[in-house]
Amino acid sequence: MKQIMILVLVAFFGMFLISNQAAAWDEAQLQQLKTTNQCSSCDLSGANLSGANLSNASLYKANLYNANLSNANLSGAYLSRADLPGANLSNANLSNANLHGAFMSAANLSNANLSNADLGSAFMKGAYLYGANLTGANLNGATLSGATWTDGSVCKDGSAGECKK
Repeated sequence: MKQIMILVLVAFFGMFLISNQAAAWDEAQLQQLKTTNQCSSCDLSGANLSGANLSNASLYKANLYNANLSNANLSGAYLSRADLPGANLSNANLSNANLHGAFMSAANLSNANLSNADLGSAFMKGAYLYGANLTGANLNGATLSGATWTDGSVCKDGSAGECKK
């Protein structure tokens, strides 16, 4: 019985360590972004980029799962098809950013500036947009089911391209 308990504990802690490593960003790719302002298809999951100046950065297909981009300047950034589920983009400047086809399920976009951003075909199910500026933003084909809208209301299931309340 004691051996079984030890095996169970080893297996549990082993899975915990593996899952933590899988969610960690690639330090070399983070440095590449900071140096060149480009990092297409990089793994920056869980990275802390709060307050970073990433204006006009190229992050095409980047993995930004659970990344902290609060207060970051991403104006004009190319984030098409980027993975941003659970990312914190609160108070970020995403004006004129290309987020076409981005996966932003459960992302926090509260008080973000998304003016003139391309959010066409973005998957924003469950995203939090309270207080966000969407003036001139393209939402054609964006999935908004369950998203918290700019006024605090929740978009009904089937909301696409607009928030149906």
